[in-house]
Amino acid sequence: MQEKVIDNKNRLIVKSSSTWIKYRKIETLGILSAYLVLLVGVTILDRRNFLKDLVLLCVLLCLIMPLWLWMVWNEGRTVFIDKNGCTIEFLSLYKKTYPWSKIGVRQLRSKIGVWEYEGVLFSASKSKKTLASHKCTEYLLKHPLSSFVVNFEGKHNRMTLGRPFFYDSVEKPSPFVKTIHGEITAVDKEIFLKKMKEWNVKLETERSIDNNNYLFGKKAIKTKEVEGQWKLIMVGIEVVLIVVLIKLYFLGKNMALSLAVSPILFIITTIYVYLKQLKGYSLIMDEKGCAQRFLFLSKHYSWKNLRVKLVASEESHCGEGVLFIKKKSGKSGNSSSTSETFSYASLHPYSSFVANFEVPGKMYGEKDALHEISKELFLEKMKEWGVEVEGLPKEE
Repeated sequence: MQEKVIDNKNRLIVKSSSTWIKYRKIETLGILSAYLVLLVGVTILDRRNFLKDLVLLCVLLCLIMPLWLWMVWNEGRTVFIDKNGCTIEFLSLYKKTYPWSKIGVRQLRSKIGVWEYEGVLFSASKSKKTLASHKCTEYLLKHPLSSFVVNFEGKHNRMTLGRPFFYDSVEKPSPFVKTIHGEITAVDKEIFLKKMKEWNVKLETERSIDNNNYLFGKKAIKTKEVEGQWKLIMVGIEVVLIVVLIKLYFLGKNMALSLAVSPILFIITTIYVYLKQLKGYSLIMDEKGCAQRFLFLSKHYSWKNLRVKLVASEESHCGEGVLFIKKKSGKSGNSSSTSETFSYASLHPYSSFVANFEVPGKMYGEKDALHEISKELFLEKMKEWGVEVEGLPKEE
């Protein structure tokens, strides 16, 4: 059923549908019930170590609770939009109004994949590092109070295990999978855009290439940082490691065994993170060479030991970019080959790496390639530093 979009004050009402709120309530109730059942089960089956188990369960709850509260905040808010600005309300506990002059971020974002909405990101806080991200989640995590997303209706389907009894589903792909047709902070797209035009509210659509995003200090340049997603992976690994160590400490009857297992877990984690850095690195380039950096680790290559080759867009789904190849000893090892495309870096991860050129005119919400950099700025610096770039058209 269509829910109310405009109230009697000529304001747009942006909120999650009652269907989705109901789903979240049942989901939350199910999680809390499972937690209580687990707690009761531990009490009955492991009475001797109850206090130790309780500490572990409380640690897990403290790790999950902030994420759950953030999700409830984002999906449970109501946003009223009118010609003067936006008002955010959460139940009767919170209310704040932002005039349009204070809302500096107004991005019309395209829909990416099955799980991504088409909509608009509004924020009274600007963060250049995350502003161009193809997902809004990172921005909402960084500025939860001053940012919100207006999604467009009819763009969201939620797949969930089980058969919730309170839903009617049009599609039934299997007896064990249910499609939830719910809307998260959504409004009708046509009505929303019509009101924005009526109130003379301008929305950003295409992302402009800003070379300042790729400057590093006064004389160096860098690729767009992508460590954020890998840092989250590391945090996840560390959480699992901490939980396992707590479990070993509290429940392990043999302390020697616990101490023996701990280094093994640490080694496994280190190897996993190292493998992840093969995709999560960033590049810093100056007149001396190129440094491949991941978190606090860095490896430097001088230009005399590197081949720099342009890769055409038709050769890879990543788009046009540049391939860096470590020179081999001997003249034959330095010759160019037609097989040296972006796939070459995947096959030779320890002797080659890549950077992708940012595509002009990209809409907000469109996914970035890894290790992006401005083509104009990159070629300008290569010429300034006297670095030979293979594949450049010869000047007449």
